[in-house]
Amino acid sequence: MKKINATITVFALISFLTMGGFSAIAQDNQSSEAKKNTNGPKITFENTTHDYGTIYQGDNGECEFVFKNTGKEPLVLSNVQGCCGVSVLEWTKDPVMPKKTGSIKLRYYTSRPGTINREVTVTSNDPDNSIIKIKLVGKIEAKPAEDATGN
Repeated sequence: MKKINATITVFALISFLTMGGFSAIAQDNQSSEAKKNTNGPKITFENTTHDYGTIYQGDNGECEFVFKNTGKEPLVLSNVQGCCGVSVLEWTKDPVMPKKTGSIKLRYYTSRPGTINREVTVTSNDPDNSIIKIKLVGKIEAKPAEDATGN
């Protein structure tokens, strides 16, 4: 009899914990949906990747990323962090009003041949997307040698 009572108790406990777990998951999903701020700022990039294609060593490695505030409140970029080989030349520091655009200008240093695959981190006050990675990709080839005629 004690084995039956213990088995029923264990089964009841497992059932209770399982149902409680499903309930907590459902509540978390509902609360995360409720957390999305439909009235706040929203950063939307035209493109999150700049593809240089194949360029030559020493070519101009500057590029620009344009973004729009598709939200309903002013958007503010708090930081744009470059990485190895990438400099942040300038970025929109003033608040970007709803339906207006801003930009981020970068320079990839093309001094060495090889593959370009870098990410730049953009931090903003977008409550749903406060950190976005934008990418630089492509390939740098050594400049072709000039022939004896200077061509």
